[in-house]
Amino acid sequence: MNSDLTQTPPHGHFAAINGIQMYYELYGEGTPLVLLHGYTGSSLQWQPFISEFAKRFRVIVPDLRGHGRSPDPLSQFTLAQAALDIFALLEQLGIEQCKAIGCSAGACILQYMATQQPTRLEAIILDSGGSYFAEQTRAALLAWVDSDDAALETQRHHHIHGVSQVRSLLNQLPKVVDSYNAQPPDLPKITTKTLIVFGDRDELYSVAIPVEMYTSIAMPICGSSLMAVMLALSRIQANMPQCSSAPHWSSCTMSGNKIGDDTERRKARQNMW
Repeated sequence: MNSDLTQTPPHGHFAAINGIQMYYELYGEGTPLVLLHGYTGSSLQWQPFISEFAKRFRVIVPDLRGHGRSPDPLSQFTLAQAALDIFALLEQLGIEQCKAIGCSAGACILQYMATQQPTRLEAIILDSGGSYFAEQTRAALLAWVDSDDAALETQRHHHIHGVSQVRSLLNQLPKVVDSYNAQPPDLPKITTKTLIVFGDRDELYSVAIPVEMYTSIAMPICGSSLMAVMLALSRIQANMPQCSSAPHWSSCTMSGNKIGDDTERRKARQNMW
């Protein structure tokens, strides 16, 4: 048991969602902004950014099913089910439309959400989450399943049951990957303004995958963009400590145009929000 997570903080809440008590945190006022963490992560991933986001948004930060403080009694996590869980949470909170950022698996979940109920999402950022798992990606993920407990210490603090909870999630990973590939999100159905962000040295995804996503999603949608984070690995932890995926915003290209300074990067983000 992770004693640090046994107490519910002031911003923390639980909601009865699809047979579980989903944990989530609320901050700020304004347009709703949902932040979805990656696989084996938790809402803690977003802590370095919440104070800034909360100046402009009503920030909703859930722990996905089986992650953090949210249970998954059947240990049957899928990305498609996670999308249904987030829709149900939005319903409970009375939120008809929101903006959202998804990191890694969180980005995969947003793709499902954007294809199933496009009008619920005003704008989304997909950070390091592909529309399918290529063989290279699948092999790397399945190798992660065999990690020893020492290698899981970076994720332990995210979860109320510590390493045993991380191990349970990893044991489910082959089915998570295969179920996503068996029924991938239908990207041409996405009509939401979308920013796709990948590191150009991401060890899980080749550069071809975000380009493919961009051509599938963005061509019919005014204002959608592709941002490649140059000279960066996708799973860099400098800006998101203990996070499973967080590319740098250091030097970027968007739609083929170099974005090299803070002014241009701010303009790119403002166009999304």
